[in-house]
This record gives sequence, structure tokens and C-alpha cells, in this order.
Amino acid sequence: MPAEELFAGFRFTREVLADLEARTIEQTGQTEQPHFAEIKRRTEDWTDDQFRQVEREGAEIELRLLTLLRDGVAATDPAVFAVLDDDVEASRKLWTPDRESYAGLGKAFATAPELRAHLDARDPRLADYMRDAMVAYADTRMS
Repeated sequence: MPAEELFAGFRFTREVLADLEARTIEQTGQTEQPHFAEIKRRTEDWTDDQFRQVEREGAEIELRLLTLLRDGVAATDPAVFAVLDDDVEASRKLWTPDRESYAGLGKAFATAPELRAHLDARDPRLADYMRDAMVAYADTRMS
């Protein structure tokens, strides 16, 4: 499946970011969301093409993880961590992930309805696999 098809149904736009930030504020009660502020600051001058490039990169990472999942590779395997090395590097275009925030993003893939639905459409195990992999990665490789 091409990366563009893998990411179909989930767009990375300013509007999606605003919606996710509003939901996070609603769920946590914390009006200050430094990660969202950083993303908005870093992307304020971006073109639509730059947003699409981030979508493609995310889709390719998902596709690589999906392949590993379907091949029976454990979420803590070095091959999975190698994919997540690329994910962390790509994430740094948007924000500065640390142990807590990267693990939190992994947990969001399994709990946020729109993210979960996106991943479940690929494989109903993918969201939990990504969560487990990202939490383990954060615990093992991040400070």
C-alpha cells in the first residue's frame, strides 16, 4: 500500500492541530500546552506541501511498523527501535520529544479516538503495538 493511502483519513493541518490541542485542554484542564505551542511556532510559515511531507513521512513510518507487526517482530525489538529512531528524527521538525512526551504520544495513538481509528483501519493491533513500542523506546533510549 502506498504511503499516501496509508495516511488517508488523517490529515496533518493547522486545523487538526488546533482541534487536538482543544481536546487535550478539555481532557487535562491545562490551558498551557507547550508541545502544541512549539509545533504551532515551528509550522507557522509552512506551506501545504511541507504539511503533506510530514504526512508522507508519518505514513512511511507507520507502514514500516505495520510490516514488522505482521512479521511478528516484538515491539521492543531493535528493528522496531530503528524505525522509531527515524520517527524521533522526523518529529524533531515539529517539536522536541523527550521520554515523557514521546511515551505520551505513543499512548495517544492507542487512546485518542481519531488516531486509534486511523490505525485500526490498517490493523486492529497497530495502535497498541505503536504504543508499546514508543513507550519502551522512550524508557530505553530517551532522557
